[in-house]
Amino acid sequence: MDGRKIILNHQGALGDFLLAWPGMLAVVRQADAEGVPVYWAGKGGYHPFVAPLGMHGVALAEPSIRAAVAACYGADALPPPLARARLIWFGVQRHPLPPALAADPRVLFVPILSGGGDGDAPPAATVAAVLARHGVAAAGDSLDAFRRLFGPWTPPRHPRRCCSFPGLDIHASAGPCRTSWNWPNPCAGPAFL
Repeated sequence: MDGRKIILNHQGALGDFLLAWPGMLAVVRQADAEGVPVYWAGKGGYHPFVAPLGMHGVALAEPSIRAAVAACYGADALPPPLARARLIWFGVQRHPLPPALAADPRVLFVPILSGGGDGDAPPAATVAAVLARHGVAAAGDSLDAFRRLFGPWTPPRHPRRCCSFPGLDIHASAGPCRTSWNWPNPCAGPAFL
């Protein structure tokens, strides 16, 4: 990292956010080690899942920063409030920003899906590989850290069943299983698989 304050962002679905969470943990740990503050400009409802990370926590970005991040969707350059920041944007697969902004060295897009080429790597491997190319070591204990922060997981009474709440991007989020699973209609609500 380059010493700039870090603005973390994720605007997607909760399941995608949870797949990106280990990467966010890794970024915050690296920032802590370098004494760099980290702010959250993603969906407000996800802030409780990043707030306790690191020694100093992740503060909710002020409204002007959040507005500047939202303005990135149609911008040709980083809006002035982000000029002295490093924007780390977690998403599913495609970079959501215009090409000029995507090429800015202050913007790092971290996809959770590889987009092929390497056999559809698992999301954790894809996130770790992208962050490693930028000098951020993967958080090998992310599952334990999540459980410490948010409580243990109790397996369901029916271990062969899981409840899926399909989103609009379910086929992309399905990763390598997307061609072999018969996914329910994404608008039909939760389905037991």
